[in-house]
Amino acid sequence: MDSIVYSFFVQDMTKEAVTVDDLYRKTTTAPGVDINPEFLSRATANAQGGALIVPTKRQMPEAFAQTPTAIGVRKLRSMIDRIPHSAARKFSKDLEPFTEAPRMRKQDGGKILVNPEAVQKIAPAVSGAREVVSPEAQRGLTGLATSHELAERRVAPKDIRRFQSHLAPEVLLKERNAIARLEGPGAREARDILTALREQTGEAQHMRNLLTRAYGPRAQQFLEGDQKVPKAILKGLRRKLREDPSILEAADPVKFMGLRDKLKFAKDSIARTARVSQAIKTLT
Repeated sequence: MDSIVYSFFVQDMTKEAVTVDDLYRKTTTAPGVDINPEFLSRATANAQGGALIVPTKRQMPEAFAQTPTAIGVRKLRSMIDRIPHSAARKFSKDLEPFTEAPRMRKQDGGKILVNPEAVQKIAPAVSGAREVVSPEAQRGLTGLATSHELAERRVAPKDIRRFQSHLAPEVLLKERNAIARLEGPGAREARDILTALREQTGEAQHMRNLLTRAYGPRAQQFLEGDQKVPKAILKGLRRKLREDPSILEAADPVKFMGLRDKLKFAKDSIARTARVSQAIKTLT
């Protein structure tokens, strides 16, 4: 592991913990954050987990260019362009808008929308945990979800590297730090639910694989228990991904699963979707 990791380790680990109420207050009152159940429809809440961000104007071109849809359409156009036929050329031209960033109102860039009720019902559904009971844990989940979107907003355009549904892996690593710092009433319940959620979706394993490829197996310790990921690792990971973006894809656990594991992963995904759909139906 890089020696720089340990030079900042102690300093980075000694930051004060934050209570559920402090996290909720600081995140939900941040500029550009709108907390209102009416902002998200049932369909949107289902897709976004109850919280979403409109990419900033600077993020938008690169963020959209790296979506699976845009990447898929570019690959399709490259195949069609090899066909020497006027109909193929016309079809390729018709697909062009799907590879470009959609027009957005400047004032919407960076806006974060959060539906607390959706967050509080979808997260337990995905994780397989029971519904959140305590009001403190409900605020904790809302604060963590909002903190996650704020981390998305802070990703520099040059560092956008699609990681699952996120703009960059650092978003989930910062979320991991927020989880580790949370304390007080409701903290343990909120932490357990969000941690289980990332395990269920395979994102936790993807993070472990990524840190192992970038820094070696000892780096996994920062994703365990109450450990935090040092700033030096976050900074170094950005640099490593700029130099070699392929390590991100190489760390994806699904790509290297055997057939039996892929079938189990697909079965678990279907079960999660069913739980989420049931939770969404109860939204007021």
